[in-house]
Amino acid sequence: MSEAEPARGAGHQVLSGALTSGVLQIVSALFFLALTPAILVHLGIAAYGFWSLMMTIVRFTLFADFGIGPSVTKHVAESWANKDRHGVRSAATIGMLYYFCLSVVVLGVAALAGPALLSHLKMPAELHRIAPAMLLGFTLYFACSLTFWGSFSATLNGLGLLRLTAFANAVGSITSTATIGFSLAMGFGLKGMLVGSFVQVAVAALIGQVAIYRTCGGSLVAPWTLSKSLVRRMLSFGGWVQISTIANLVNCETPMLILGYFAGVESVAVFDIGSRLARCVKALAFHFNSALLPAVTAIEYRHGSVRSRATIATAHRFLSVTSFAVMGLLVATAPVVLNLWLGNRSVNGPTLYAVVIAMAGVYLVENFVTVAITGLRGLGRPQFEASYALVYAGVDLGISVLLTPHFGLAGVLAGLGCGVLAGAFSFGYTVVRSGAGSGGILMGFWIARLSAATAIAVAVTASLYAVVPLHAAHRMLSLAALASLGIAYAVTFVAALGAVRFLTETDLTLVRRILPRRFDPVLAAPLTRKLFGAA
Repeated sequence: MSEAEPARGAGHQVLSGALTSGVLQIVSALFFLALTPAILVHLGIAAYGFWSLMMTIVRFTLFADFGIGPSVTKHVAESWANKDRHGVRSAATIGMLYYFCLSVVVLGVAALAGPALLSHLKMPAELHRIAPAMLLGFTLYFACSLTFWGSFSATLNGLGLLRLTAFANAVGSITSTATIGFSLAMGFGLKGMLVGSFVQVAVAALIGQVAIYRTCGGSLVAPWTLSKSLVRRMLSFGGWVQISTIANLVNCETPMLILGYFAGVESVAVFDIGSRLARCVKALAFHFNSALLPAVTAIEYRHGSVRSRATIATAHRFLSVTSFAVMGLLVATAPVVLNLWLGNRSVNGPTLYAVVIAMAGVYLVENFVTVAITGLRGLGRPQFEASYALVYAGVDLGISVLLTPHFGLAGVLAGLGCGVLAGAFSFGYTVVRSGAGSGGILMGFWIARLSAATAIAVAVTASLYAVVPLHAAHRMLSLAALASLGIAYAVTFVAALGAVRFLTETDLTLVRRILPRRFDPVLAAPLTRKLFGAA
């Protein structure tokens, strides 16, 4: 068997696990998306923006995360590959202890500094009155999320139980959505949103703890039995990752704060709703990267760099296809989706569409870079992501602060777009110059063909608007028509990939390994083989 064959087998495990997890994540996300119009009705656009802003503020806790989550995943994967169950539980314990100490500090900071920070944000007077108490509540929620679910999910990912992580997340999210819906119907407002958040953490953490206990014969160890050398190694690895974590926080969370300060909570709500829909581009990438880190770590440990780099290349190519596919679908159908989803509740339809498309483009570029970053982390070289993270954050923050006071949302979008492009080029240059990169890690020459196929599919789907009835007043008919557009887009996209000769026989082999055996006759058909360029 060739060196590539085992790598493709490992790649199959990464891709199939990520696909299953991605489907679960999409299903749980759909429940919340379906509830969003009701949330807007019960809370109003200002209170919705306030809720988004509270979640943004508490997520800045990760400034002091020190990269402990990825460090737990990596060291759990190494210990599990070496059949060291005590090492697995030790890494999980270090993660939980660190998050607990961090939570105590953050709660104190929120209580002391929260009122002063909130006084500078533009929001209605009634929201200003409840803001300090709500900030403490959401900070406590996030502290519990980090301490319990944060450490457990990182451990599960390191054990390769990605499907179980996604299952726990999905069950927690669906339960939380149901709780929020009931609370809003009972008139609890923002308090109901907070209760739903706690329910999500409790359910997911319980499932995670039981899974780790059954897999490893226990979930934690006594703190005094921890190895000092393991603590040092985990903190050393996490230190490099922390640079990226801080920069990602700047890119993901500061747009909300900048908008809240210069434009008000209504603009925060528009940005959050548009970004939420655009995150469809990122949904599968998150699960790809969660599966890729422990897989590459284990392959590097057992087989060396040749197979681990081949696994990264497989994941990168597959993720590129799915990212372009989702991006194109959003470009073609976002106006229809927004109209059916929110009806006339959107503050500004064209502005919201612009946010969706701009953020989808930002997430597309992020996907290309983060899969390479994750692969390099698995190879034990997290330092290369620093150039991407710092350049991205610096350009983004500088342009956003400069333009947002004058152009509002457009200034934030310009900062994010320029920042992600500058960071991507900086990262590519750094990796290539160091000799750590290869065609499997960085973008391949096939990006142009993939872009062409996406453009063809978008053009064909957009041309169908004139003949497909889409009206918010007839939701069921419009949903059926939208589903038809989605099918037409998918068929056109696959056909276009074949037309531009993007697909190869290797891709056909990969698809055959991912899909169940009952699809083998379809994959062996002459038309399918011709589509993939097989003889």
